[in-house]
Amino acid sequence: MTVLQTYYKALQKLYYQTNKAMVRPFLMRLRKSKDKEYILVHKYGSNMEKRRKDQIIAQILILCREGANKTMIVYQVNLNFRTVMTYLDLLLKKDLLEVIPGNPIIYKTTAEGEIALESLKAVEAVFS
Repeated sequence: MTVLQTYYKALQKLYYQTNKAMVRPFLMRLRKSKDKEYILVHKYGSNMEKRRKDQIIAQILILCREGANKTMIVYQVNLNFRTVMTYLDLLLKKDLLEVIPGNPIIYKTTAEGEIALESLKAVEAVFS
């Protein structure tokens, strides 16, 4: 039995003997790679789909309907600050969001943003 197989068995045993919620983030599964060696693959993160750019834009537009600051957008849409600035710059340049000055700066969806959001929802409905 390899070291990885031993580690995997120990994690499984720990999972069933203790609080499952505490062990779940560490639980992995073994998979044979092309060269027949065992590798550990995270059980939950490996199957997650990447969001498309239009899905992220739609989430930002929905969140900003009532107005949202940058931190709220980062945490609610699950982005980082560098990435959110790219999307905010794009949406501001296309006049889909407006800036309400203050401390903190609030971003609000414009009428054009609402139209774009309805179009994005229609496209999503076709593909889902």
